[in-house]
Amino acid sequence: MFEAVLCGLMSYPAARGPNILAGRIAVSVHPDPSVGILAALSCAGRRTISPEHTGEMLSAALERLGDDRTDAGLSAVAAAVAQERRDAGAPLPGAGHPEFTDQDLRAVAVLAVARRHGVEGTASRLHDAILAAYNALRPGRRPLPLNIDGAMARVLTELGFGPPQMYVAGLISFLPGIGAHMLEEIESGDRFRMPAPDREDYAGPARRPVPPRARPEPG
Repeated sequence: MFEAVLCGLMSYPAARGPNILAGRIAVSVHPDPSVGILAALSCAGRRTISPEHTGEMLSAALERLGDDRTDAGLSAVAAAVAQERRDAGAPLPGAGHPEFTDQDLRAVAVLAVARRHGVEGTASRLHDAILAAYNALRPGRRPLPLNIDGAMARVLTELGFGPPQMYVAGLISFLPGIGAHMLEEIESGDRFRMPAPDREDYAGPARRPVPPRARPEPG
C-alpha cells in the first residue's frame, strides 16, 4: 500500500508544474541535478505537494470525533470542520486542482489500491463526509474532487502516519519525476531557460517622467 502512495505524485509536464519549471530554470543556468532538485523541492508547501496539511485537518477532526463512530457523529464533525473553513475563507486542503477539475486520476488510482487492501476506516469515512459537507457549502459551483495530496493523506492517516511523516513521503514520491526532468533539461543542452515574455505583466505604478535633475546651488 505504501508503494502505491509513493507512486502517487511523480510528476507531469513542466509547463503545468511550477515546481518542475523552477528546477528546470535552475539547471539551465547551473547544470547540476542536485541544484534543480533542491529548487523543485523548495516549492513544496501549502499550495502543492502538501499531504501533511490534509493530514493535520484529519488528525484534528478524528480527535474531535473521539469514540463516536456513528454516521451522525461523523456528519456532525464533518459539517463543523467544513463550516469553520468556509467562515475563515480557508480552502479545503487536499481538494480541487487547477487542471484536474472533475477528478484527479492519481487520487482515484491510489484509493483503488487502498480499497483492494482494505485500507478504508474511520479516517476515510470522515474525510468523505468533510469533502461532501464543504462542497455543499458551495452551491452552484463545480464540486471539488479529492486530489492526490488528499488521497495520500487519507491513506497515510489510515496507516498511522503523522503529518510530518506525510510531508517527507510526499517529497520522496516526487523525487523520481524531478530527477528525470532535471536530467532531461541538462542533456538537452539548452541554456538560460526563461518564461515566455507574453506571460509577463507589469503590475507597478503607471509610467511617469523622471524628475529633472536639481542644479547645485552656487557657492
